[in-house]
Amino acid sequence: MSLQSFNINNLFGVQGKICVVTGGGTGLGKGIATALAINGAKVFVIGRRLNIVEDSAKEINIAAKESGLSGECIALEGDVGTKQGVVNVYEKVSKLTDRLDYLVNNAGYSGGWRVSSNGNHDHEGLEKMLWSIEDLDFANMTAIHVAGPYLLAVKFIPLFKKSKDACVTNITSLAAYFLNRAVCEYAYA
Repeated sequence: MSLQSFNINNLFGVQGKICVVTGGGTGLGKGIATALAINGAKVFVIGRRLNIVEDSAKEINIAAKESGLSGECIALEGDVGTKQGVVNVYEKVSKLTDRLDYLVNNAGYSGGWRVSSNGNHDHEGLEKMLWSIEDLDFANMTAIHVAGPYLLAVKFIPLFKKSKDACVTNITSLAAYFLNRAVCEYAYA
C-alpha cells in the first residue's frame, strides 16, 4: 500500500466532484458551497430565492477561479419542502450532470412566533407563545427539515449510482440540546 493513500487530497479531496447544496445561498450552506468550489468541485446551490443563490454563485465563482482548481458554482431555484419541488430540483440537476457525488441537505426554515413571552417564569405567556405557531409554518418546517432530506436522497439515487463514492450529509441543529424557548419548534423538526 502506498503511503500516498494517506495524502489529505486522496482522503478528502473534492476536485472534480459533483455536489448539490440545498440552502446554499446564505449562511452555512453558502460556506459549504464556497469550500467545495474553491477546492475544485462543481457545486449546484439550491434555494427558493433565485436572486439570492445567483448572487452567491457569482461570488463563489470568483473565489473558485482564483483557486485555480477548476471548481464552479451553479445557482438553481428550488423548494425542497414538497415532493414535486424535489422532483423539479432533480430534473434541473440531471439535465446538467449525469452523476452526483455529494448531497448536502442544508435547507432550513423557521416560521417565528406570533405572540411573545415575557420571561422564564411567565408560564401562561410561554404557553400562548408556543401555541401561536401557525399550522403552515409548522408544516413547512417539518417538510423542509425532515421530509426534504429524505426525499432528495431517494430521488437522487439514479445519479448517486453513477458515482464511485457518493455520500449525503444532513445538516441539523443543536437547538434540541439547549433550553431556549425561542427555538423549541425548530428543535422539534
